Amino acid sequence: RLNRQLTDQGDVSSNMQDVFQNVMQQGNTFGDSPRNRADWAEDLEFDLTDAREETVDYLWYVGDYPSYDDRNKRVARSLATILQEADVSFGILFEDEKYDGNDVRRVGEEFLYVELAGHHVETWEECEFDTIVCTDPHSYNTFANEYPEVDFAEFADDPMMPFDYTDQWNADGEIDVLHWTQAVEELVQDGRLGLEGTELEYTVTYHDPCHLGRYNDEYEAPRDLIEATGCDLFEMPRNRADSFCCGGGGGGLWMEFDEEPKPSEERLREALEETDAGSAVEKFVVACPMCMTMYEDGRKTGDFEDDLEIVDVAELIVEALETDGTVDVNEERRNR
Repeated sequence: RLNRQLTDQGDVSSNMQDVFQNVMQQGNTFGDSPRNRADWAEDLEFDLTDAREETVDYLWYVGDYPSYDDRNKRVARSLATILQEADVSFGILFEDEKYDGNDVRRVGEEFLYVELAGHHVETWEECEFDTIVCTDPHSYNTFANEYPEVDFAEFADDPMMPFDYTDQWNADGEIDVLHWTQAVEELVQDGRLGLEGTELEYTVTYHDPCHLGRYNDEYEAPRDLIEATGCDLFEMPRNRADSFCCGGGGGGLWMEFDEEPKPSEERLREALEETDAGSAVEKFVVACPMCMTMYEDGRKTGDFEDDLEIVDVAELIVEALETDGTVDVNEERRNR
């Protein structure tokens, strides 16, 4: 409530004001055109299904950073490749996908959040699908736990709300909402990707994202997928429910902090100095676009660029598929 009051008064940073403006005008935090939302998929060797026009099993909510940020676009292409190789029916919303609203709500922009929620549930109602799959744990948390709590009827007569939806969406939990690691874990267990668990030999550690771990108690799916590639996983001392936040959530991605060292730098230092593998850790594995962004930044500012690589779980899986010949290595690298 305090954040809402401060936001209503205009007492937020100029960076956050810019984010609000971008979302209101363009439907995303980058201020980029909605028409460009699926441009990340142009380098794929296959076409993505339009979930507004065809029935799909998985309605994939890609998210802002995987759609517009160059580093996270690589993760989106990796996940698309995984779903394609698993031969599952999936589609996206193209320009009808907007920002999920999670972090602007945390900062206090409640009405913008409701506007975004109304747009999405109204769009989903026009689609035929079984499960919503999210790239970003923030989207997963918002769709699974918070959209069902919105009383859309309360806003039915508000001329500022550009939706006509008046029901309480998914109040009975009939629609499954999954983070992508949960969906792909099921596919791996069913043998849909043909992984043997011996493809890769990297020494890695894994960072639990707040909105997947502490908020939703999902710790095993990402770890199971990492181990399914053959990687040797070493835990950091702060893991699972005791994991240390990357600093990107709750609007932190767009705010300036004077804290030294940055949370991302401290976490990378911990990975290299306090895991049982120590400096032998080659890859710092994430499962969240915000974590990817924060740790790629921390890797540069903390001078860790020569020490380890930041990778998403999806990128490890695609590399494992490349190793066993399932995916064209050269084509996938061109996509990067």
